[in-house]
Amino acid sequence: MRNTIFLVLIIFASVSNAFGQSVFVVGGEGYARQCYDNARNSVLWKIASIQDTSNCTYALDNVSLNLRDRTATFINRGVIYSASKEYDLALSDYERALGMMSDVGVAYLNKGNIMFMIREFDDAIEQYNLAMKYEKTKLHVVYLNRGMAYENSGKADLAYNDYTEALKILPEWHEATKRMDRLLLRYPNLNQAG
Repeated sequence: MRNTIFLVLIIFASVSNAFGQSVFVVGGEGYARQCYDNARNSVLWKIASIQDTSNCTYALDNVSLNLRDRTATFINRGVIYSASKEYDLALSDYERALGMMSDVGVAYLNKGNIMFMIREFDDAIEQYNLAMKYEKTKLHVVYLNRGMAYENSGKADLAYNDYTEALKILPEWHEATKRMDRLLLRYPNLNQAG
């Protein structure tokens, strides 16, 4: 069965709904805002092209952005690169964002997601651990994604604990319930410990 990484839409400005990949909203109009829109669309529609990064690059190279908007624009461009399967470019942008603001949980979450996708599960877990220190809005997503990394690493007990935590935060979350049910089918003794 194919694993799907759940990604978080993090909002700092004018949008108030959350789902999808870790995207930062930047204030106002212009190229940085268009970069956010392209990143959001790449998550919602699960398609992206390198050309979708042009507004991001223009904003980073030619627009005077405050620290948070500049950080957000690097993250948003990383989201587009990631959706385009340009993982090295995405990781570079997340690193640049973290170099400016080291407490942005979504950058760690996104780095973990890339590590998961390239099947570097221990590295993914390390990034998810860092995301947990800073990401409070969508912590259930971090728990679910880390649980999937644990499960793929053969650490069923740790996966069980993370799925349990995700369900404590969001009890009716279908995806977490589905992951837990599948885990318990594979390892029925896990729920006897609780």
